[in-house]
Amino acid sequence: MQENQKICKIINELSLYILENVSGTLNIDVKEFSEETIITFTTDIIDEETKEFLLSQLSADRSLEIEEYGWELMGEGDSDDDLELIASLVDEVSITEENNKTIITLIRYE
Repeated sequence: MQENQKICKIINELSLYILENVSGTLNIDVKEFSEETIITFTTDIIDEETKEFLLSQLSADRSLEIEEYGWELMGEGDSDDDLELIASLVDEVSITEENNKTIITLIRYE
């Protein structure tokens, strides 16, 4: 149950950031496997500066301490701070472009 709550928090916070700062067009796909969960956000093309900002915010190492105690604080403050909390909940981040769309992929290993 708590795993799904973490996934929902990640989706909520990154969706909010994208909708407020990037584009009003957003598709989200979640795939759960036995060893990983892949969350994919597809939106309009993101400029290079925003991509670099997102990668810098989302590319920190996963933190078991924050994952255990801090994830519930997501949504309680500035959305840029919440991006850093997302980074502590995911293992891999990539941003690619395909078919005139930007695809942000987050992976959490179990």
